[in-house]
Amino acid sequence: MTHRDDTPSNGDASTGKGERSSEADAPPVTEQREELAETVEALTRKLDVPSRVNAAAGERAQAAATAVRDNRQIVVGAAAGVLALVVLLIVRRRRREDDDR
Repeated sequence: MTHRDDTPSNGDASTGKGERSSEADAPPVTEQREELAETVEALTRKLDVPSRVNAAAGERAQAAATAVRDNRQIVVGAAAGVLALVVLLIVRRRRREDDDR
């Protein structure tokens, strides 16, 4: 295992002995605690799937609403086309039912 400065953790790189050269090589305890707290918070956020899904859904809904606002003419045209197709299908179905009688 290695430290931040890539020296072996079981000894001093210059002497090759199994003893640590000094405690100055290790980061202070408060720094280690802060890093551990950040890691735990990051893992907690990553594992909170329901809130991540809700956030992503909200972002997508906002993007869709913006796209509709920006392309209102296209959306209205598409809706009119779909409505015309539905009316056409209903009329054709009724004519076929009347012809079968």
